[in-house]
Amino acid sequence: MATYECTFDGCAEPNPGMMGCGWTINNGSFSCSPGSGTNNEAEYYALINLLVALLGRVQSGDSVEIRGDSDLIISQINGDYAVKSWKLQPLWKQANTHMLQLRDRGCAASLYWHPREKNELADAASKRAIGIDPEKEKASRVAAPGYGTLSEAAKLAGCSAVIAGRVLDNLGYRDDGKPTQKAWDEGLVSEHFPNSWMPYSTKDWHIERVADFVRRATPEQRKASGKPAKPEVKMIVLGGNTYPHCEAIKAAGGKWDKLRKVWRVPESEHARLTQLVENQ
Repeated sequence: MATYECTFDGCAEPNPGMMGCGWTINNGSFSCSPGSGTNNEAEYYALINLLVALLGRVQSGDSVEIRGDSDLIISQINGDYAVKSWKLQPLWKQANTHMLQLRDRGCAASLYWHPREKNELADAASKRAIGIDPEKEKASRVAAPGYGTLSEAAKLAGCSAVIAGRVLDNLGYRDDGKPTQKAWDEGLVSEHFPNSWMPYSTKDWHIERVADFVRRATPEQRKASGKPAKPEVKMIVLGGNTYPHCEAIKAAGGKWDKLRKVWRVPESEHARLTQLVENQ
């Protein structure tokens, strides 16, 4: 039995623009440029290329652990976030199919998020794929701190952009993802982008100040979403012929996953509902 430790990353320069994809398998680093698109599309292409490479190597009983710094893509593949973008839906379907193929082969395949600083090899490979020298880019960023994206601020704070956004939300600097008047008044955000059509959510943030806010944020500020808190319930896929028991599954808190065409039920109800389906 073999163990595969993998990472992936994607970039677009500008965004949208030429995409670069990078991935690693154990000590090997790989890259490609699939054309033009967005950062999120590049992330998906990187993951898909990694999964295709793994399908050519793995055998039953192997263990595969994949990590990346895109909270969106990882949460979508793991079923925590819906795929609302029509551009990402076919890429999600392709990546999800490959994940299922790995598991069908008897592999223990898992996908996790990790911070950007632990994703440097894949990040560097993605940038080299479109002709960017990662060392020069890193040096220029260190030499010229100031305003940048929310993702860059989050990187300085050692967390994901999602967490940084939540902190700004709860400190009153954002509203529905856009800078508030408070953020503009205090110089926390600056319109450095030349394209005036870009939405407020893509404006430059004062990355050092944002990173400082995030570092000092309480656990509650990091977790709160600005919406009424919902109890966290672990959901598990329910197999078998579930059609005759739809109403019972709904009553137990089950949710129909339209994309995967399966029921997801609370972990606490999974054993009882499985027995119900099997004993029909």
